[in-house]
Amino acid sequence: MKTEVPSLTGLRFLAAFCVAFAHGSVVLLKIDGVPRLTWLSVPAGLGMTLFFVLSGFVIHYNYRKVAEEGISGVGRFLWARFSRLYPLFLFVIVVDQIFGRELYRYATGGNSSFPTILSALPYYLTFTHSWVYKLFESSSLIYVVAPNSSLSWSISTEWFFYLSYPVLALVIARMRGPRIMIAAMIAWSAIWISLASGLDSRSPEIDAWATNHFGAVAGVQLGYQDSFVRWLNYFSPYLRIGEFVLGCLVSHLFVQMEGRSVDKTEHRVGVILLALGLISIPTISCLTYSSASPFFHSLRSNYALAPSVALVIFTSARYATPWARLLNSPPFIALGE
Repeated sequence: MKTEVPSLTGLRFLAAFCVAFAHGSVVLLKIDGVPRLTWLSVPAGLGMTLFFVLSGFVIHYNYRKVAEEGISGVGRFLWARFSRLYPLFLFVIVVDQIFGRELYRYATGGNSSFPTILSALPYYLTFTHSWVYKLFESSSLIYVVAPNSSLSWSISTEWFFYLSYPVLALVIARMRGPRIMIAAMIAWSAIWISLASGLDSRSPEIDAWATNHFGAVAGVQLGYQDSFVRWLNYFSPYLRIGEFVLGCLVSHLFVQMEGRSVDKTEHRVGVILLALGLISIPTISCLTYSSASPFFHSLRSNYALAPSVALVIFTSARYATPWARLLNSPPFIALGE
Protein backbone atom coordinates (compact mmCIF):
# COMPACT_ATOMS: atom_id res chain seq x y z
CA MET A 1 0.00 0.00 0.00
CA LYS A 2 1.27 3.48 -0.84
CA THR A 3 1.62 6.22 1.75
CA GLU A 4 -0.98 8.95 1.77
CA VAL A 5 -0.57 12.15 -0.19
CA PRO A 6 -0.94 14.72 2.64
CA SER A 7 -2.91 17.28 0.65
CA LEU A 8 -5.65 14.70 0.04
CA THR A 9 -6.16 14.40 3.80
CA GLY A 10 -6.75 18.14 3.91
CA LEU A 11 -9.26 17.82 1.06
CA ARG A 12 -11.06 15.10 3.03
CA PHE A 13 -11.65 17.66 5.78
CA LEU A 14 -13.11 20.14 3.27
CA ALA A 15 -15.48 17.46 1.98
CA ALA A 16 -16.60 16.58 5.51
CA PHE A 17 -17.01 20.23 6.42
CA CYS A 18 -19.20 20.91 3.37
CA VAL A 19 -21.54 18.04 4.27
CA ALA A 20 -21.63 18.84 8.00
CA PHE A 21 -22.21 22.56 7.35
CA ALA A 22 -25.01 21.91 4.86
CA HIS A 23 -26.87 19.41 7.04
CA GLY A 24 -26.25 21.46 10.16
CA SER A 25 -27.68 24.61 8.60
CA VAL A 26 -30.94 22.81 7.85
CA VAL A 27 -31.34 21.98 11.56
CA LEU A 28 -29.95 25.13 13.16
CA LEU A 29 -31.70 27.70 10.98
CA LYS A 30 -35.28 26.48 11.36
CA ILE A 31 -36.46 29.62 13.10
CA ASP A 32 -40.19 30.31 13.24
CA GLY A 33 -41.24 33.10 10.91
CA VAL A 34 -37.88 33.26 9.13
CA PRO A 35 -37.52 31.60 5.71
CA ARG A 36 -34.80 28.97 5.73
CA LEU A 37 -31.71 30.01 3.81
CA THR A 38 -31.83 27.08 1.42
CA TRP A 39 -28.64 28.05 -0.36
CA LEU A 40 -26.70 27.08 2.77
CA SER A 41 -27.47 23.43 1.97
CA VAL A 42 -25.80 23.66 -1.46
CA PRO A 43 -22.30 22.67 -0.19
CA ALA A 44 -23.60 19.16 0.53
CA GLY A 45 -23.55 18.42 -3.21
CA LEU A 46 -19.95 19.60 -3.48
CA GLY A 47 -18.99 17.61 -0.41
CA MET A 48 -20.42 14.35 -1.73
CA THR A 49 -18.84 14.76 -5.17
CA LEU A 50 -15.51 15.58 -3.52
CA PHE A 51 -15.83 12.50 -1.32
CA PHE A 52 -16.61 10.14 -4.20
CA VAL A 53 -13.95 11.45 -6.63
CA LEU A 54 -11.39 11.59 -3.82
CA SER A 55 -12.33 8.05 -2.81
CA GLY A 56 -11.62 6.81 -6.33
CA PHE A 57 -8.25 8.59 -6.30
CA VAL A 58 -7.17 7.24 -2.91
CA ILE A 59 -8.43 3.68 -3.47
CA HIS A 60 -6.66 3.40 -6.83
CA TYR A 61 -3.48 5.00 -5.48
CA ASN A 62 -3.30 2.53 -2.61
CA TYR A 63 -4.81 -0.64 -4.11
CA ARG A 64 -4.22 -0.48 -7.87
CA LYS A 65 -2.37 -3.81 -7.91
CA VAL A 66 -5.09 -5.63 -5.99
CA ALA A 67 -6.58 -7.33 -9.04
CA GLU A 68 -3.18 -8.70 -10.07
CA GLU A 69 -2.94 -10.52 -6.71
CA GLY A 70 -5.92 -12.74 -7.48
CA ILE A 71 -8.65 -13.82 -5.09
CA SER A 72 -6.48 -13.41 -2.01
CA GLY A 73 -5.61 -9.83 -2.94
CA VAL A 74 -9.24 -8.93 -3.61
CA GLY A 75 -10.23 -10.56 -0.32
CA ARG A 76 -7.64 -8.54 1.63
CA PHE A 77 -8.79 -5.35 -0.08
CA LEU A 78 -12.47 -5.91 0.71
CA TRP A 79 -11.73 -6.93 4.29
CA ALA A 80 -9.59 -3.81 4.81
CA ARG A 81 -12.39 -1.56 3.56
CA PHE A 82 -15.10 -3.47 5.46
CA SER A 83 -13.21 -3.38 8.75
CA ARG A 84 -12.63 0.35 8.36
CA LEU A 85 -16.29 1.17 7.71
CA TYR A 86 -18.50 -1.39 9.40
CA PRO A 87 -17.71 -1.12 13.15
CA LEU A 88 -18.41 2.62 13.32
CA PHE A 89 -21.35 2.28 10.93
CA LEU A 90 -22.91 -0.43 13.13
CA PHE A 91 -22.29 1.66 16.25
CA VAL A 92 -24.10 4.65 14.72
CA ILE A 93 -27.07 2.52 13.64
CA VAL A 94 -27.43 0.96 17.11
CA VAL A 95 -27.06 4.25 18.98
CA ASP A 96 -29.45 5.96 16.57
CA GLN A 97 -32.15 3.40 17.35
CA ILE A 98 -31.54 3.20 21.10
CA PHE A 99 -31.88 6.94 21.51
CA GLY A 100 -34.45 7.41 18.75
CA ARG A 101 -38.05 8.23 19.59
CA GLU A 102 -39.54 5.27 17.71
CA LEU A 103 -38.04 2.62 20.00
CA TYR A 104 -39.26 4.56 23.04
CA ARG A 105 -42.76 4.83 21.60
CA TYR A 106 -42.78 1.12 20.75
CA ALA A 107 -41.56 0.14 24.23
CA THR A 108 -44.20 2.30 25.92
CA GLY A 109 -47.03 1.02 23.73
CA GLY A 110 -47.43 4.16 21.65
CA ASN A 111 -47.97 4.53 17.93
CA SER A 112 -44.54 3.67 16.52
CA SER A 113 -42.92 2.84 13.20
CA PHE A 114 -40.25 0.72 14.91
CA PRO A 115 -41.55 -2.57 13.42
CA THR A 116 -41.18 -0.99 9.97
CA ILE A 117 -37.65 0.07 10.85
CA LEU A 118 -36.83 -3.50 11.85
CA SER A 119 -38.02 -4.77 8.47
CA ALA A 120 -35.70 -2.29 6.71
CA LEU A 121 -32.64 -2.94 8.90
CA PRO A 122 -31.39 -5.98 6.89
CA TYR A 123 -30.73 -3.66 3.95
CA TYR A 124 -28.76 -1.32 6.20
CA LEU A 125 -26.83 -4.07 7.97
CA THR A 126 -25.73 -5.50 4.61
CA PHE A 127 -24.66 -2.10 3.23
CA THR A 128 -27.23 -2.33 0.41
CA HIS A 129 -29.81 0.30 1.39
CA SER A 130 -28.84 2.66 -1.45
CA TRP A 131 -28.73 -0.14 -4.03
CA VAL A 132 -32.47 -0.62 -4.39
CA TYR A 133 -35.51 1.61 -4.34
CA LYS A 134 -38.08 0.26 -1.92
CA LEU A 135 -40.98 1.84 -0.07
CA PHE A 136 -41.98 1.23 3.55
CA GLU A 137 -45.40 2.80 4.03
CA SER A 138 -44.83 6.53 3.38
CA SER A 139 -41.01 6.49 3.34
CA SER A 140 -38.38 5.24 0.95
CA LEU A 141 -35.71 2.83 2.14
CA ILE A 142 -33.18 5.68 2.43
CA TYR A 143 -35.30 7.52 5.01
CA VAL A 144 -37.20 4.80 6.83
CA VAL A 145 -34.44 4.18 9.41
CA ALA A 146 -34.32 7.61 11.03
CA PRO A 147 -33.26 10.07 12.21
CA ASN A 148 -29.53 10.02 11.46
CA SER A 149 -29.05 6.61 9.85
CA SER A 150 -30.46 7.87 6.55
CA LEU A 151 -27.24 9.81 6.03
CA SER A 152 -25.39 6.50 5.77
CA TRP A 153 -26.64 6.06 2.19
CA SER A 154 -23.23 7.27 1.01
CA ILE A 155 -21.51 4.40 2.84
CA SER A 156 -23.78 1.92 1.07
CA THR A 157 -22.96 3.58 -2.24
CA GLU A 158 -19.26 3.54 -1.38
CA TRP A 159 -19.42 -0.19 -0.63
CA PHE A 160 -20.82 -0.75 -4.12
CA PHE A 161 -17.76 1.09 -5.47
CA TYR A 162 -15.43 -1.16 -3.51
CA LEU A 163 -17.05 -4.31 -4.85
CA SER A 164 -16.72 -2.93 -8.39
CA TYR A 165 -13.14 -1.73 -7.99
CA PRO A 166 -11.18 -4.96 -8.72
CA VAL A 167 -12.70 -5.06 -12.22
CA LEU A 168 -12.11 -1.33 -12.70
CA ALA A 169 -8.48 -1.77 -11.65
CA LEU A 170 -7.93 -4.43 -14.32
CA VAL A 171 -9.33 -2.15 -17.04
CA ILE A 172 -7.51 1.00 -15.94
CA ALA A 173 -4.19 -0.86 -15.55
CA ARG A 174 -4.13 -1.38 -19.33
CA MET A 175 -4.00 2.39 -19.95
CA ARG A 176 -0.53 3.80 -20.48
CA GLY A 177 0.73 7.34 -20.91
CA PRO A 178 -0.53 10.77 -19.73
CA ARG A 179 -2.11 11.59 -23.08
CA ILE A 180 -4.17 8.42 -23.07
CA MET A 181 -5.24 9.09 -19.48
CA ILE A 182 -6.28 12.67 -20.23
CA ALA A 183 -8.24 11.47 -23.27
CA ALA A 184 -9.88 8.76 -21.15
CA MET A 185 -10.92 11.30 -18.50
CA ILE A 186 -12.39 13.65 -21.10
CA ALA A 187 -14.24 10.81 -22.82
CA TRP A 188 -15.54 9.42 -19.53
CA SER A 189 -16.78 12.83 -18.41
CA ALA A 190 -18.52 13.41 -21.75
CA ILE A 191 -20.25 10.02 -21.48
CA TRP A 192 -21.34 10.51 -17.88
CA ILE A 193 -22.50 14.10 -18.38
CA SER A 194 -24.60 12.91 -21.33
CA LEU A 195 -26.04 10.07 -19.24
CA ALA A 196 -26.83 12.23 -16.20
CA SER A 197 -28.36 15.09 -18.16
CA GLY A 198 -30.27 12.67 -20.37
CA LEU A 199 -31.84 10.92 -17.39
CA ASP A 200 -32.72 14.24 -15.79
CA SER A 201 -34.43 15.40 -18.98
CA ARG A 202 -36.57 12.26 -18.84
CA SER A 203 -37.55 12.82 -15.22
CA PRO A 204 -41.29 13.29 -15.99
CA GLU A 205 -41.44 9.96 -17.85
CA ILE A 206 -39.39 8.21 -15.15
CA ASP A 207 -41.57 9.72 -12.45
CA ALA A 208 -44.74 8.53 -14.20
CA TRP A 209 -43.33 5.00 -14.49
CA ALA A 210 -42.29 4.97 -10.83
CA THR A 211 -45.72 6.17 -9.70
CA ASN A 212 -47.42 3.41 -11.67
CA HIS A 213 -44.95 0.77 -10.48
CA PHE A 214 -44.44 1.67 -6.81
CA GLY A 215 -47.40 3.89 -5.99
CA ALA A 216 -47.98 7.58 -5.42
CA VAL A 217 -45.34 7.85 -2.68
CA ALA A 218 -42.65 7.22 -5.30
CA GLY A 219 -43.74 10.30 -7.23
CA VAL A 220 -42.14 13.70 -6.98
CA GLN A 221 -45.42 15.43 -6.14
CA LEU A 222 -45.75 13.77 -2.73
CA GLY A 223 -42.16 14.58 -1.74
CA TYR A 224 -38.97 14.83 -3.74
CA GLN A 225 -36.66 13.26 -1.17
CA ASP A 226 -38.58 9.96 -1.07
CA SER A 227 -39.20 9.84 -4.80
CA PHE A 228 -37.77 7.31 -7.24
CA VAL A 229 -36.29 10.13 -9.34
CA ARG A 230 -34.35 11.44 -6.35
CA TRP A 231 -33.03 7.96 -5.56
CA LEU A 232 -31.99 7.28 -9.16
CA ASN A 233 -30.24 10.60 -9.74
CA TYR A 234 -28.63 11.18 -6.35
CA PHE A 235 -28.52 8.20 -3.98
CA SER A 236 -28.10 5.17 -6.23
CA PRO A 237 -24.56 3.89 -6.80
CA TYR A 238 -25.32 3.24 -10.46
CA LEU A 239 -24.98 6.93 -11.34
CA ARG A 240 -22.64 8.02 -8.56
CA ILE A 241 -20.02 5.49 -9.66
CA GLY A 242 -19.17 7.90 -12.48
CA GLU A 243 -17.47 10.15 -9.93
CA PHE A 244 -15.56 7.24 -8.39
CA VAL A 245 -14.29 6.06 -11.80
CA LEU A 246 -13.14 9.59 -12.65
CA GLY A 247 -11.18 9.64 -9.40
CA CYS A 248 -9.53 6.33 -10.33
CA LEU A 249 -8.55 7.70 -13.74
CA VAL A 250 -7.08 10.87 -12.22
CA SER A 251 -5.15 8.74 -9.74
CA HIS A 252 -3.73 6.61 -12.57
CA LEU A 253 -2.53 9.77 -14.32
CA PHE A 254 -0.95 10.96 -11.07
CA VAL A 255 0.82 7.62 -10.55
CA GLN A 256 2.23 7.66 -14.09
CA MET A 257 3.60 11.19 -13.58
CA GLU A 258 4.68 10.68 -9.97
CA GLY A 259 8.27 9.82 -10.81
CA ARG A 260 8.72 12.78 -13.14
CA SER A 261 10.13 16.06 -11.85
CA VAL A 262 7.96 19.15 -12.29
CA ASP A 263 9.61 21.77 -14.51
CA LYS A 264 8.67 25.45 -14.59
CA THR A 265 6.37 25.12 -17.58
CA GLU A 266 4.40 22.25 -16.08
CA HIS A 267 4.18 24.09 -12.76
CA ARG A 268 2.71 27.18 -14.46
CA VAL A 269 0.16 25.01 -16.25
CA GLY A 270 -0.65 23.29 -12.97
CA VAL A 271 -1.28 26.61 -11.23
CA ILE A 272 -3.61 27.69 -14.05
CA LEU A 273 -5.51 24.39 -13.89
CA LEU A 274 -5.85 24.68 -10.11
CA ALA A 275 -7.22 28.21 -10.46
CA LEU A 276 -9.68 27.03 -13.12
CA GLY A 277 -10.82 24.21 -10.88
CA LEU A 278 -11.31 26.42 -7.83
CA ILE A 279 -13.08 29.17 -9.75
CA SER A 280 -15.32 26.80 -11.68
CA ILE A 281 -16.71 25.12 -8.54
CA PRO A 282 -18.75 28.10 -7.25
CA THR A 283 -19.57 29.13 -10.83
CA ILE A 284 -21.00 25.74 -11.78
CA SER A 285 -22.73 25.43 -8.39
CA CYS A 286 -24.63 28.65 -9.11
CA LEU A 287 -25.48 27.51 -12.64
CA THR A 288 -26.78 24.11 -11.50
CA TYR A 289 -29.29 25.75 -9.18
CA SER A 290 -30.33 28.34 -11.75
CA SER A 291 -33.28 27.67 -14.02
CA ALA A 292 -31.67 30.06 -16.51
CA SER A 293 -29.12 27.35 -17.37
CA PRO A 294 -31.07 24.20 -18.35
CA PHE A 295 -27.95 22.18 -19.17
CA PHE A 296 -26.17 22.72 -15.85
CA HIS A 297 -29.49 22.51 -14.02
CA SER A 298 -29.95 19.02 -15.44
CA LEU A 299 -26.67 17.96 -13.78
CA ARG A 300 -27.51 19.30 -10.33
CA SER A 301 -27.96 15.84 -8.78
CA ASN A 302 -24.45 14.62 -9.52
CA TYR A 303 -21.35 14.85 -11.73
CA ALA A 304 -21.67 18.58 -12.58
CA LEU A 305 -18.77 19.37 -10.27
CA ALA A 306 -16.81 16.16 -10.81
CA PRO A 307 -14.42 17.46 -13.55
CA SER A 308 -13.66 20.60 -11.49
CA VAL A 309 -13.11 18.54 -8.36
CA ALA A 310 -10.83 16.17 -10.31
CA LEU A 311 -8.70 19.15 -11.41
CA VAL A 312 -8.41 20.37 -7.83
CA ILE A 313 -7.47 16.92 -6.51
CA PHE A 314 -4.79 16.29 -9.15
CA THR A 315 -3.18 19.73 -8.91
CA SER A 316 -3.31 19.69 -5.11
CA ALA A 317 -1.47 16.36 -5.08
CA ARG A 318 1.01 17.14 -7.87
CA TYR A 319 2.10 20.77 -7.48
CA ALA A 320 3.64 22.81 -4.66
CA THR A 321 1.31 25.81 -4.43
CA PRO A 322 0.02 27.99 -1.58
CA TRP A 323 -3.24 26.03 -1.82
CA ALA A 324 -1.38 22.73 -1.41
CA ARG A 325 0.61 24.15 1.52
CA LEU A 326 -2.66 25.11 3.20
CA LEU A 327 -4.03 21.58 2.76
CA ASN A 328 -0.72 20.17 4.04
CA SER A 329 -0.73 22.36 7.16
CA PRO A 330 -0.99 20.56 10.54
CA PRO A 331 -4.53 21.86 11.31
CA PHE A 332 -5.92 20.62 7.98
CA ILE A 333 -4.13 17.28 8.30
CA ALA A 334 -5.45 16.82 11.85
CA LEU A 335 -8.99 17.75 10.83
CA GLY A 336 -8.80 15.47 7.78
CA GLU A 337 -7.67 12.56 9.94
